[in-house]
Amino acid sequence: MIPTELERYHRLYELHLTNLTLQGKRPATIDAYSRGVCGNNATEIAKRQI
Repeated sequence: MIPTELERYHRLYELHLTNLTLQGKRPATIDAYSRGVCGNNATEIAKRQI
């Protein structure tokens, strides 16, 4: 991943976590949603490396 893309990903990920917390989501829900985001990111990285 290009460094600028990585920085953007981290910013968006933190914003995502903040929004879920502000919405009053339970920690288990936040964890599940976060795993989905991380899984999608790993898939994108794998596609680019092929």
